[in-house]
Amino acid sequence: MIRFVLQPDDDLSLASILVSPLIGWSQNQLLNHGYRGPGHKGKSLWQYLKSGEKHPDVTAPLSGLLAATDFTGIYPFLEEILSGPMQGRRKFIARMGEEVRVPLDEILNAAIEFEQRRGGTLQSFLAWFERGDTEIKREGLSSSNEVRVMTVHGAKGLQAPVVIMADILSDPDRNNERDYTLDLADGGKIPLLPVSKEFQSGRLGETVEKKLKADLAEHHRLLYVAITRAEERLVMAGAIRAPNKDGSYPENSWYPLLLRAMENMGCCWQEEPVFGQVMRFSGTGQAYIKTQKEKDFKKAAFAEIPAWLSAPAPAEEKPPRPLAPSHLDDDDYGEAPAGVGAKRAAEKGRLIHALFERIIGTDLDATLQKAQIWLERNNRDSSIDNGELLHMIRRIIDNPEWQDFFGRDARAEIPLAAVVGETVISGRVDRMHIGANKVRILDFKTGRAIPASPEALPRAYLRQMAHYHAAAEKIFPGRTVESCLLFTHGPVMMPLEESVLAPHRPV
Repeated sequence: MIRFVLQPDDDLSLASILVSPLIGWSQNQLLNHGYRGPGHKGKSLWQYLKSGEKHPDVTAPLSGLLAATDFTGIYPFLEEILSGPMQGRRKFIARMGEEVRVPLDEILNAAIEFEQRRGGTLQSFLAWFERGDTEIKREGLSSSNEVRVMTVHGAKGLQAPVVIMADILSDPDRNNERDYTLDLADGGKIPLLPVSKEFQSGRLGETVEKKLKADLAEHHRLLYVAITRAEERLVMAGAIRAPNKDGSYPENSWYPLLLRAMENMGCCWQEEPVFGQVMRFSGTGQAYIKTQKEKDFKKAAFAEIPAWLSAPAPAEEKPPRPLAPSHLDDDDYGEAPAGVGAKRAAEKGRLIHALFERIIGTDLDATLQKAQIWLERNNRDSSIDNGELLHMIRRIIDNPEWQDFFGRDARAEIPLAAVVGETVISGRVDRMHIGANKVRILDFKTGRAIPASPEALPRAYLRQMAHYHAAAEKIFPGRTVESCLLFTHGPVMMPLEESVLAPHRPV
């Protein structure tokens, strides 16, 4: 979608959108419009669809996004696609299942991080995102009662009570999809098509042999990944696809390695009614591979210590990279429940922040109803009471002293970027109220611990708000800036005086 709004005449990007869940065309519908008749030749797909308003249900939402491209940030643009009239999130879930929530949330997180650290436009975000190589690991829930089928690559970093390796007899020598690259003396590379055995000589033979060794090493590395995913039970099985006449197995498959390890742990074949024979091991133990006696190695002499090792670090570039006030300190303040409690506290804080984002304007009752609907759809933790969260929100927005932050002139999730002295600040405040002579900024804290006074606040909180305060003064010269913290668990509003923030201001 970003590619399309940057270049509407890019037919490939538009075609991808049309057959995606966002629009929902079939491939036949797309094909019918791909061959444009007389009078439309030379036009792009977008120009063709717009002419004569053939498909207003398609062109209207896309035209709206095009019109807003130059006036919106990266995160609001993506969120509008997912939660706005197009209802992208609902459509993706309907086609691809609940699992699609994870990558959708991750791309929104990437957009927020990019805006905070780099600012920029849709074009710069697209260039940055496409240069990256992002892998998303979805944490399996023990109560999800589901079976996940995945490659060993995809399982890296995950664990499950029961893991089944269903293909330990896979033959890596039967891989017909290898790509060969010939290295040149000047550092260049030449891609090669698969090379027949009769031509595998000289440089070509060396290239093929090098590739085969690398692939076999990767095959063995994946075996280690596979056998370390199980928490309680590991089942290793397989079938020979094209058995040899003598019934032998592929010599480079995982099977002979696993068989030797099991035998070295004292395991033997046992009769089993379903599979014929099985080999079992339970409890604790270790496999010992018989090897030659280790040779004596000479201790490597240390090279002369380089001069740069004891030299002072070079001066930091001015100005430095943008500083996100919310990430000034590595340690978090507040209660730190272990395990499930930590995840529950983090999820509860996320829901509270998301609810406040959706409550703003004059008709607070209507926004509360929408927030309740959103919460029912997005709270996937049954231990978190929706009614308790909504009651907390209601107590806060009904307080007449705090309603400036939730009225017509208030704004939610406002990005701030400014250079204060030699510090580049880039962050996002939860709430801002902009008046004729005063600007008020507010940050929510969802922890249960509430300090007795501003002086007792953690240093991380004071540094964060001091940087927000300094950035707002730079952005709104001539106006008074007032900073506050709202502890939602109280709820308690805590104004922060200049004297409290001054020691923590950026320089």
